Amino acid sequence: MMKVRRVSSLAPRQTKILREILYRNCIEWIEIAESWEGESWELHFPSVSAEALRGIEYNIHDFQNEKRERGAIVKRALFLDRDGVINVDHGYVSREEDFEFVEGILDFIKEAQERNYFPIVVTNQSGIGRGFYSEEDFERLTAHMLEAMRQYGIAIDRSRIFHCPHAPEERCDCRKPAPGMFLQARERFGIDMENSLMIGDKESDIEAAREAGVGHLYRIGKNEPIDTKILER
Repeated sequence: MMKVRRVSSLAPRQTKILREILYRNCIEWIEIAESWEGESWELHFPSVSAEALRGIEYNIHDFQNEKRERGAIVKRALFLDRDGVINVDHGYVSREEDFEFVEGILDFIKEAQERNYFPIVVTNQSGIGRGFYSEEDFERLTAHMLEAMRQYGIAIDRSRIFHCPHAPEERCDCRKPAPGMFLQARERFGIDMENSLMIGDKESDIEAAREAGVGHLYRIGKNEPIDTKILER
């Protein structure tokens, strides 16, 4: 982790506001360490370049005033399916040794982030509901994936991973093609759906995103590299 800066007189109840500031700037929240020096908190982040952080310094009260004047801050998302888009789909991937990134996907996500897209993963994981693997297995593999992304310079954390653990016969409202995961992401992060982008390898991915109001939809072939020209719009 890297000690970045202090924010004066930051009370614990204001951490939610600080989290919004960080998400707004595509900087991953890790923790606020309770190491006081006078009236300051010390903020700790993963290794983020000084260039990426340069000039990002907000007064909490100014940020609150901005929210009152302009309404909730919105951001455009890059919604990504997981299996077949982020990782090679071998069928019910649940172990680290079976997890393999699709060629070029980390570069693509990093490029999208640099263009001010907010990466979010929306993934059906019916293997949990079918009993092929557990929630704990999914969380373990997710942590492995996120760590690899962070090492590559992508700012993303667990809060941006939405998964449906249900089998199809459970008829939930989160399993794609239902739009539930997209709507949860919209509410959690204040997403501008019309200007957001969805990339999936199945028609159910596209149908769910369309139902949720995502404005730009791309279906690719399974395990197919993504052309960065998609981002040029």
